[in-house]
Amino acid sequence: MFKFSAGISIALITTVAGLIVAIPHYIRYNYLIVFIANLEHTIEEKVISKL
Repeated sequence: MFKFSAGISIALITTVAGLIVAIPHYIRYNYLIVFIANLEHTIEEKVISKL
């Protein structure tokens, strides 16, 4: 019984560690996507205004 609970404990620790890494990366990824979309929109407006 002890070995089974130790395995679950390790699995939970690795899951938490993965979430600690994944959540900030997900937030930065979304920030980057929005930044690129805004940059693309700005460039398109400048190009269209010169036509």
